[in-house]
Amino acid sequence: MSRPEFAFEELKGENVEKCAKVLIKALGDRLSPELRKVEAVGRMIYGPRVITIVAKRGDNVVGIVSGSAIIPPSIVFLHAFDEESSRMGLEGMLTDEFTRAIRKKLPKAPYVTTTITTDSTGAVSFYSAKGFVISGFVKEGMGDKDVVVLRKSVR
Repeated sequence: MSRPEFAFEELKGENVEKCAKVLIKALGDRLSPELRKVEAVGRMIYGPRVITIVAKRGDNVVGIVSGSAIIPPSIVFLHAFDEESSRMGLEGMLTDEFTRAIRKKLPKAPYVTTTITTDSTGAVSFYSAKGFVISGFVKEGMGDKDVVVLRKSVR
């Protein structure tokens, strides 16, 4: 079986609702109740201060990375919409695409950041493997959960 190719592009208006619904379903209780609405997540992933890259296979959106488009930029959402794409390393590819987009849109940004709850050891390992380093900790930074702050140079 041949490996499907992914195409990467900035999120378009017609895909915002679908991506928001998938993120709400995937994140569930990790989102606060007021953010479990399509309109709220849509505003978080699409707008003038946001960079969102989607991965497509054919006409289908199969993954998303989204974050702030202000200095310092930060990854907020990273998600493959199906297991096959995830097994193929889509999250890593999306992280690389986000970094490229930051270099292009925010050339003065020295690094990109992300925050992960300290109990998400797999996510911390993933980002570490992608070149992110731990730059700090925030006690109860996500509600009652402690977070680790990671960053990666984009230069």
